[in-house]
Amino acid sequence: MFQSLHERLDTLPLILAGPIVRAVDNGYASVWLALKQPARVTLTVAPRDQPEQACMSGVEETLPLGHSLHLVLARARAAEPCLRPGETYTYDLQFECDGETLSFDQALGGMDAVTYPGEKLPSFTMTPGNLEQLNLIYGSCRKPHGYGGDAMPCIDTMIARGLEGKTDRPQQLYLIGDQIYADDVADALMHMIRDLCETTLDKPEPLPGGIGTVGPGPGLRRQTCLNAGLTSQHSKSHLYRLGEYVGMYLLIWSDVLWPKQLPEFSLVFPDEAFSGMKKHLQLGKSRRRLAKGFAKEVQLLQDFRKGLRRVRRLLANISTYMMFDDHEVTDDWYLNRGWTRNVLSHELGYRVLQNGLVGYALCQGWGNTAVTQGAFDHLLQEASTWMIGGYGPLGAERISDLLGTPSADDELRELDRDPRKTCIWHYRVYGSCFEVWVLDTRTWRGYYGQDPDAIPDLIGGRGWEQLTPVPRESSELSLVIAPTNVIDIPFTAILSRIAAKLHSHDFSDYGDTWEAQTEAFERLLASMGGISRPGRQRERFVFLSGDVHYGFATRIHYWASRPYLGRAFRQEAEAVFAQLTSSPFCNQNFITEFLHRRGHFPRFPKPSSWAGWNEMPKIRITSWRGRLRAFRQRFRTRGVRHKPPLINLEKPPRELMVGHLPDWRYRTDHLRGTAVNRPEQDRNGLEIVGLNNVGMLTFAMDEDSPRVTQWLWWRVDKDAEPVCATRFDISLAFGEQAPYPKPLLPQERREGKR
Repeated sequence: MFQSLHERLDTLPLILAGPIVRAVDNGYASVWLALKQPARVTLTVAPRDQPEQACMSGVEETLPLGHSLHLVLARARAAEPCLRPGETYTYDLQFECDGETLSFDQALGGMDAVTYPGEKLPSFTMTPGNLEQLNLIYGSCRKPHGYGGDAMPCIDTMIARGLEGKTDRPQQLYLIGDQIYADDVADALMHMIRDLCETTLDKPEPLPGGIGTVGPGPGLRRQTCLNAGLTSQHSKSHLYRLGEYVGMYLLIWSDVLWPKQLPEFSLVFPDEAFSGMKKHLQLGKSRRRLAKGFAKEVQLLQDFRKGLRRVRRLLANISTYMMFDDHEVTDDWYLNRGWTRNVLSHELGYRVLQNGLVGYALCQGWGNTAVTQGAFDHLLQEASTWMIGGYGPLGAERISDLLGTPSADDELRELDRDPRKTCIWHYRVYGSCFEVWVLDTRTWRGYYGQDPDAIPDLIGGRGWEQLTPVPRESSELSLVIAPTNVIDIPFTAILSRIAAKLHSHDFSDYGDTWEAQTEAFERLLASMGGISRPGRQRERFVFLSGDVHYGFATRIHYWASRPYLGRAFRQEAEAVFAQLTSSPFCNQNFITEFLHRRGHFPRFPKPSSWAGWNEMPKIRITSWRGRLRAFRQRFRTRGVRHKPPLINLEKPPRELMVGHLPDWRYRTDHLRGTAVNRPEQDRNGLEIVGLNNVGMLTFAMDEDSPRVTQWLWWRVDKDAEPVCATRFDISLAFGEQAPYPKPLLPQERREGKR
């Protein structure tokens, strides 16, 4: 039988969630925790082989959210850099609360919750001084009641093997979007979240729109979501309140707050409540059908829970960085101008967007960087004051100002705001020989089309400042985290366009990939491909993306004499991009399973090549066949009539004559992988991994064949642990020869033959 948290809280340890190791550099380390009591927390860091020789420490006070819920980012700093590249360090925590001092072991209720066999304390490993020893993990999209089993616990296996010396230990983990599904919550989990809020917080948050402090419970929220303009297809238990968002994070990071038995159907949907459910748009479900769906969700939650102990342990032993996509707030968040204006015009919709972003700040954004922005620190304090003080309107207004939330009355051409006065979510992580640019492609969007449903620019206005400054001189490679894909696979890109035409843009998420936007896509490649550090005309980048619920690899080779909106170069610039995708941790479906078995559909795509100009070139076609092909080209996403003008260089008409050579050109190649740890004849997951997966990156930067390798871990046997089963090798080599020759205009080919 389900036991309320109110009955269990006194038996739980001080630490309710965490520790999660966050940003770490050579003179700084941070650890995030959620506690049930206020405390003064001391963090101490020491070399793994000399735990008694502490090299730095720091003391922090907790941030109260309720009488039994307190968050803290414990931080330790050193006057001089003391953490060496490639070395492993342990950390210890001490807690002063209610006049009593608790050790790390006492606060946890046992160190085995966060340590590996043979280890006395949790630890983390610094990134190495060379790329050949760098080992990064990344992934996205983790829904507790998603199908296929949670793949995230396999990172625990990677760390354990590293500690045993069997493989290189991963040094950093990047969670790049949809760490929670605020819009798609299982009814039983929603009941647990509400129980958590009632037990740990001082007061329930009153919601606008006549909902008040109670409002619809689990399974009854779809109609109020529709009334607020929210477009999720699975919003029956959508999160509304700030406490609910925080509670969701606590339940997916740790198993401490989970009851022994999940809530029963009769408890979540008592007889007296069921009679009123049709008023909340339950689509005519009978009680029997509802109970069947509830039982299926509970089974998936139980499977998810089995891996939570390992997830908690891995997060305590690897430096973790996070970025939102849309589901941290709500599905389709800021998808286009029409969606944004519609949701912001409703009080409840406005509050949901605000609460979702503040929840992200408290549980994900807090700890991404060693130095926090002033507005971010103010946001944390305002959120605490607002929750403790009873959710007053003035506090909500101050939070809105710090977030820079736009108004429905604004023109909404750009989601622009003053970066000096509002929270900025993008950031960079620097290693000895590499750097990671984590992009915010949600809160800087540009809505430049006339149609309210027009495809947005994922970055607009001052958001482009995320791509400056240029890479450091010491960085051999730059990794760019773009939560939504820069390049998608052709099959799903076409399906998305068709679904947008037949149904709606929010149904298909059309416009949430860079490739669907002509100008912003070209500007992204130009901004990076046109980067020129002193004495260098060549750059290498690795894009890391998630969102789409399958994994794959693509290569982009870019040449430019004058990048889009850029200056002309004396010598042609060249850039190579590896576009890598790992998704989902836990949310596969029948479409992704089909792609996993079939690969690219209907066949493996040929390379696509494009040439672009800053100004419209003179074009002449000397045959009817060429004019027909040009007419067909006009209906593609990108073409000569778009801005900027582009021409497809894959089999263009031989009779095509262009006034002058392109300002830039590029080719895109989708890559096949190699089977690992399974029979070579097993062809599943070689082109597209459509099962729940985790991405691991390694690098080889020798002069002859520099490359990045993506190792995707997934379940070869559905009842077994995920293993490293697919490998993609992506060449980062420059040059114009095979296998990636430079695309040419027909006239260039003819001149070459002469």
